[in-house]
Amino acid sequence: MKTIQKVLIANRGEIAVRICRTLHDYGVQSVAVYSEADKNALHTQSADEAVFLGASLVSESYLNPDRLIEAAKKSGADAVHPGYGFLSENAAFAQRVIDEGLIWIGPPPKAISAMGDKAEAKSHMEKVGVPVARGYIGSQDPQRLREEALAVGFPLMIKAVAGGGGRGIRIVHDIESFDTSLARAQSESLNAFGSSEVLLERYIENARHVEIQVFADEYGSAVHLFERDCSLQRRRQKIIEEAPSPAVSPEIRREMGAAAVLAATSIGYVGAGTVEFLLEDSGQFFFLEMNTRLQVEHPVTEMITGLDLVSWQLRIAQGEPLPLKQEQISFHGHAFEARIYAEDPARGFLPCTGRVSLWEPAEGMGCRFDVGISKRQEITSFYDPMIAKVITWGESREIARKRMIRAIRQSPLLGLESNRAFLVALLEHPDVISNNIDTGFVERTEIVTSGVSTFAYIGASVLFSASGTGWGSRSARDWTISLQTGEDTLDFHVSQSAEGLYTMTGSGRTHSVERIAMDETSMRLSIDGRQRTLRYCFDDRVLFIDDAGVVVRFVEPDPFQIGEDEESSNQLRAPMMGRVVSVNATPGATIAKGDTVVVIEAMKMEHPVPAKCTGVLKELNVSTGDQVSAGQLLGLLEES
Repeated sequence: MKTIQKVLIANRGEIAVRICRTLHDYGVQSVAVYSEADKNALHTQSADEAVFLGASLVSESYLNPDRLIEAAKKSGADAVHPGYGFLSENAAFAQRVIDEGLIWIGPPPKAISAMGDKAEAKSHMEKVGVPVARGYIGSQDPQRLREEALAVGFPLMIKAVAGGGGRGIRIVHDIESFDTSLARAQSESLNAFGSSEVLLERYIENARHVEIQVFADEYGSAVHLFERDCSLQRRRQKIIEEAPSPAVSPEIRREMGAAAVLAATSIGYVGAGTVEFLLEDSGQFFFLEMNTRLQVEHPVTEMITGLDLVSWQLRIAQGEPLPLKQEQISFHGHAFEARIYAEDPARGFLPCTGRVSLWEPAEGMGCRFDVGISKRQEITSFYDPMIAKVITWGESREIARKRMIRAIRQSPLLGLESNRAFLVALLEHPDVISNNIDTGFVERTEIVTSGVSTFAYIGASVLFSASGTGWGSRSARDWTISLQTGEDTLDFHVSQSAEGLYTMTGSGRTHSVERIAMDETSMRLSIDGRQRTLRYCFDDRVLFIDDAGVVVRFVEPDPFQIGEDEESSNQLRAPMMGRVVSVNATPGATIAKGDTVVVIEAMKMEHPVPAKCTGVLKELNVSTGDQVSAGQLLGLLEES
């Protein structure tokens, strides 16, 4: 039996911080690794020491096996924990770690290989008796795939054989859209995993995504730690998870748990893994895939079982037997996890970059935050846009849900766009409350977030007034201030009777306002006798105000810019910083409105740049492989 003394964490962000927490609890030394972009990142500061890997590109840092092994040797680490993502499911890297005489805190390389190829994994599961959905695995000839798609039937799923994390997947509803979907799935798979191979699988509509947490030791014992429901997702990316699944009965739990344990033992599995299933209303379930690593959503299992899954990983990697037998494992209560992303739901969930000006997680009773960022940190396009996870527990599902809403609302995140308001609106949707959901719910449902409140507008007026700014006419006690948020501009007439006391008129209504208290990041206001606290921060000439989880971005209009024409519709501009992975047209080509001209990869996802008008491509300024910045002019159309 081995005793781990020092662990190199071959990852970044919140999972690296979370692993550090358990290592510190067990008195094990931790070593972080970091790229140029992560020099001052939270995970770099959380470990006992940190080793520089290289440039910000993942190929030069977190995906570079040579540099990771070198970092382990330089630091004197005797073990490597891969976290999730990056090289966590790379069998060659796992074998390299072992060959270098280090302890691999993960499953055997052979098990990683067996489950890493989705085609082989599905074939294996079918042979050992784990239920699988019908589909096709084989020739990659486009015509053959098209013929097999007709045989499988629609709707169907095109899935990357080497895939994971929701990338390289397309849902196809008819043969007319099959070719385009196939090309996109293959392209995304090639860029994400280095292989364009795909398989076809029957798409089960109105299904739940339910996964089972499994653990196995090197002595042949295996257990499951119950299920998690991951049905609230968008583009195969999970948004909110919960445990246990409200759709799983005790009988289904036993059957699904037994199937998951069978899947693990049949490949000689050791360590933590997750077996994912699709669950129909009838109670029938089908194997989806097995992730041979710790999952992003593992905290909900920890919350209901009271177990530390990272500590189990450490103990098994040291050669210890499973800490508990199946009959000794139980769960209590209900837990939710919500993923906070740097993205803009109003712009199609486009990932966002920028500086975090204010971030204060509101931890409390039944609430835990797994955080990967710190205040003033830059969110770049090099890595995944997830910046934190909120996990709540309650005696019941309803208590856990309400605690989640409060935790998100009370945790200001200012300086860049995020999905916090969307998460709250989703959790408050009647169908989510009543558990009437499936994997397609988010994409077919309009989730309406709260609009800009009167408190936010008046709070902005007070703050701009207190700072001595405000475009418009102004005297010592009486002035007009113009506020712009998005495309809307609102004028407020302000009269100040004493310090902190105002009368404000806007949109035809007059309000009596008192500034009760104010510090650098919060302000307590009374408006017509109603009090509320707003969180805020200034970043250059921009004011961010958080009103119960709804963030509003205010700017004072520049009078010299008013009346300027908006960006012409014939321009193709990069929506964000990233890398060009596909150019679909050449100068002189006729382009229809909505056609994808360029595809940019950023934050692990592909983002098409469509034409805003119909015309001829007059100018193209980029090629495949080029790095582009946000707003960069990619090309010009001559409108027709």
